[in-house]
Amino acid sequence: MSFDHDEVHTLDEAACRSLITSGRLGRVAVTDRALPLILPVVFACLDGDIVVRLDPGALDRAADAGQVVCFQTDGTDGRDNSDDEIAAEWSVEAIGQLRRVDDPREVESCCRLREWGRSAGPFAMLTPQLLSGRSRAP
Repeated sequence: MSFDHDEVHTLDEAACRSLITSGRLGRVAVTDRALPLILPVVFACLDGDIVVRLDPGALDRAADAGQVVCFQTDGTDGRDNSDDEIAAEWSVEAIGQLRRVDDPREVESCCRLREWGRSAGPFAMLTPQLLSGRSRAP
């Protein structure tokens, strides 16, 4: 495990995968019309893949194009940070190709992952090819 000057250490792949599954909100960085764009997303995990809902727009176009994107989520250990208690903090990034979920069985599995609100779907899935993360212990 390596540390930088702020006592932040690099996470291994297993820790990154574990932390991603504990998250709920994230961000996806895409390229839209030759410009970078970071979009907030609600997500869930299915067999190691990251699942997001699609709305018309840049993320939808990125999924249709099979664009390589970067997903990021972060969090704390859940402590409330009161009374000088410092929470452990972490951030995990996943890079891979985004794809639209078209297979009816996959769509059904995605629908069951969580309460998505309104109508469920359409969905996109990212299979992480590169995972990295960092954490800072209290």
